[in-house]
Amino acid sequence: MTPMETALRLDHETHTYWIGGRQVPGYSQIVRDLGVAPDNPFYTDAGREEGIALHKWVAFLATGKESTTPPDPRIAGRVEGIRKFLRDTGFRVVGAELPQYDPVSGFACTPDIWGFIGAWSWTIDTKRGAKLPTHRLQTAAQVIALRANGFRARKRGALYLRDNDYRLDEHNDIDDEPRWKAIVAAYHAKQFYAKVG
Repeated sequence: MTPMETALRLDHETHTYWIGGRQVPGYSQIVRDLGVAPDNPFYTDAGREEGIALHKWVAFLATGKESTTPPDPRIAGRVEGIRKFLRDTGFRVVGAELPQYDPVSGFACTPDIWGFIGAWSWTIDTKRGAKLPTHRLQTAAQVIALRANGFRARKRGALYLRDNDYRLDEHNDIDDEPRWKAIVAAYHAKQFYAKVG
């Protein structure tokens, strides 16, 4: 196989992951399919656009760059929250917004940012809304996928953004990773038996 046939890519329009011509399940697809995190009834296209814009700002600012263009006024306060987080913690980015694939469990995800706060390696997922239990599963998935690709995150958490502020919530339940692996295994088993005729 050529590198193009084995390279992971994310179709941003449909939020699906592909390796060559084969679709591989992503975090969101798995949790929705199994009902672990059903579709949000308050989901809107405008909210999705704000979320995408915030993720771009996090990835951009984490690299130490500054923009000459101000953020959209709808997210400007949260962008200031990102800046405050980076100043307060001295976060040093290793990667941002790059799709990752774990070939052992067979799933993909896209961590927002990963790097270091002091001597500790982290994967951090940014959030606009309320804290949910599934956020811990999401960062557990990121730890596993990043490890499969050479980055060992010792800590993980969700960065809840507010206007001009933030809260970093560390996820430290050691059972989140085995639970995520069990969920992925259940997803693959369900897919197999759904196809058996």
